[in-house]
Amino acid sequence: MKQTTLLIFIVFAFILNSCGQNNSKTESIENSELINIVGTKVLFPKSSFTESKKIVGLVNANDAMILVTELLNDSFESQAKNLNKAFIERSGGEILDTKQYLIDGFNAKQLIVKSADSLKIRMVLFGDNEFCTFLTAKHFLNDEKSEKEIEFLLENVKYDKSIVVNPLALSPFIIDGNYNGFKHFTKSQNTHFYTRDGNERKNREKDPSLAIVYGVLRNESDFEKTFKELTSLNDVDKFKTERNGQDAYEGVFNLENGNKRYYLLLKNDLNYIMIRGTAMEEHEQTIADFKNFADQVKWKK
Repeated sequence: MKQTTLLIFIVFAFILNSCGQNNSKTESIENSELINIVGTKVLFPKSSFTESKKIVGLVNANDAMILVTELLNDSFESQAKNLNKAFIERSGGEILDTKQYLIDGFNAKQLIVKSADSLKIRMVLFGDNEFCTFLTAKHFLNDEKSEKEIEFLLENVKYDKSIVVNPLALSPFIIDGNYNGFKHFTKSQNTHFYTRDGNERKNREKDPSLAIVYGVLRNESDFEKTFKELTSLNDVDKFKTERNGQDAYEGVFNLENGNKRYYLLLKNDLNYIMIRGTAMEEHEQTIADFKNFADQVKWKK
């Protein structure tokens, strides 16, 4: 499975764990003010939904939301085939409707799904041969007001290729330094992926994998617990260190397939950053490269 295909599974699981489109003509928004979702090239018309500070997307007072995930290094065709009945059934959903159409002139595919926990979810892919955007909207089944507004927003979404995107605009970290052995490849909500040249890895058996994940801990004890879960170890004291006056965990671990895994877990109050690198070959040099990169990851002030 391609890394970008995995992102769709991640986003669908994310929205399931967070809190049939009609064909009627909707109001034109040609002269309405559009809101750009920060860190993306996606724009929505103004509505009661507001931009979230926790996710990349929109939320409203009824816990309805629209997540926006851009796959800037992938194409619509390569991802559309992965959004299918089998994918939904594996994720525990029931398909209510499907549709193929155009969004702002781009090919689009929509699936409307009912989840086991009384959510109605609309998954929309659109794009061309240069990009693919994944919109995931959810609301409770009995929330008709949110549903109508979501329908309007999804029918009138715009995409502006001229927008210059800062992929770290909403992240709590910056990359501060001169080491450029890894470049930003793509992101999915709170996960950023890096490769040697900023493009999809050509050889997944040899090319190193590097990701940065961030989030919020429920309490202080979850910091140590998180590192234990990552490493499957009960005693992690020897990996405890300090970065910029804050507790941290860092270590290199052997995997069953012969690869090596590097972890650096950082904390700032209850916020955390996890850096995970997998070295497929040239282990010593690749791990050193991971550490050089990790040294440049700094909390935003």
